[in-house]
Amino acid sequence: MAVAALLICTRRRALLAFKAAIIAFVAMILGACSKSPTPYIWNLPHNIPPPPVPADNPVTEESVILGEKLFFDKGLSANKRFHAAAAMNQSMLSLNLRRFQ
Repeated sequence: MAVAALLICTRRRALLAFKAAIIAFVAMILGACSKSPTPYIWNLPHNIPPPPVPADNPVTEESVILGEKLFFDKGLSANKRFHAAAAMNQSMLSLNLRRFQ
């Protein structure tokens, strides 16, 4: 009898936890959908124009954050050991823009 009562209690808790997870998931989706994207502000030197951006696919803060996460995500590689940034020499990415003026 005690085992049956324990199983019923455990099932109720599991059902309650499942319902709470569904509610939290729906709230998260609705919150993400209702938020308008934040326009990205280019932080470029005054003599460098911003890159061309398609009107139907603007650069947003959220897309830049996603791009950074994907760029450093090791899970996207075939062996799950390297990320895209590993193929680049990060110290060489800072350009001396005076050379190009």
